[in-house]
Order: sequence, then C-alpha cells, then structure tokens
Amino acid sequence: MDDEPAPPQPERRPPLTVAYSVQGHLYEVALSGDATVRAVDGALVITHHLGPVAGIVQAAPLVSEEQA
Repeated sequence: MDDEPAPPQPERRPPLTVAYSVQGHLYEVALSGDATVRAVDGALVITHHLGPVAGIVQAAPLVSEEQA
C-alpha cells in the first residue's frame, strides 16, 4: 500500500467567465481559474501555467442552478 501523501497542489483561483463581443453580439466562455485568456488577431488564446493548451477536448452547454 502507498502511504505517501499526495504531492502538494498549487493554489487554484475560482473559475472565471470571459465575455467577448463579435459584431456587437456578446458571448461568454467559461474557464478554470488556472487559465488565462487573451485576444490575439481576433482569436481567443488560452494558456495555462502547467503548460501549453493542446486543444479543446470537450464542449458542453452551461447548466445554471436556475435551469436544474
């Protein structure tokens, strides 16, 4: 049996929502608090302190408490 404790984890910021506008229409994208997003030549660029973001692996509708 492994009795070793788990390695320490970095302090995490709460999730964040990034609002952006395209031709006057507002949109939002939700990200973990560990991520940083910026606009570069019209594209949203997501970075993470652990390393490069390889791609989007899943997209799902946002379910709020009001909808549940």
